[in-house]
Amino acid sequence: EEGDVVLLVGIEIAAVGGHNLLMLGPPGTGKTMLAQRLSSILPPPDEKEALEIATIASAVGALAPSTLDAVERPFRAPHHSASHAALVGGGTPIQPGEVTLAHGGVLFLDELPEFGRNALESLRPTMESGMAHVVRAHQRIVWPAHPLVVAAMNLVLDFDFIEKGVESGAPKYMEWYGAFGLIVTLVWLYLEILRL
Repeated sequence: EEGDVVLLVGIEIAAVGGHNLLMLGPPGTGKTMLAQRLSSILPPPDEKEALEIATIASAVGALAPSTLDAVERPFRAPHHSASHAALVGGGTPIQPGEVTLAHGGVLFLDELPEFGRNALESLRPTMESGMAHVVRAHQRIVWPAHPLVVAAMNLVLDFDFIEKGVESGAPKYMEWYGAFGLIVTLVWLYLEILRL
């Protein structure tokens, strides 16, 4: 059907152009499945990307492919309870966060409104610069962090209201809107999924 064609074209545009994507629609319409498939249709990583992806995987103890040609783009889907440190990096010893582990692949933020405001605010500078910075008293670490960010939420939003800073039908999110707005400004494509 026409709606399905538009949906698939939107996914392809996100993959080919590297555009961040927000999918809107009720539960059970295939948003998670589409996000999972997206990493498989991204263009293959070039040598530089493959080396970065393999190096990051090796740094966290993951088994790296024997050759760069075998490197696959990662797919990461952190839980909405993930902290700032879990998303951007931190801990003791300092470890890369999900945005770095997804570098060169897809970072899927399912149930976007459920993520904490601080966590979302910490993502904005990383999404803008493509680098994750973690600073401690005597240590500063910078990791590459340039994934395709795909977010999904069950609410169908009235964008006329969003422009005014109000989300129709969801007053509990109004206070949270500021952080949401930070992420939405970095999203280039919006897809409303009614069914799949």
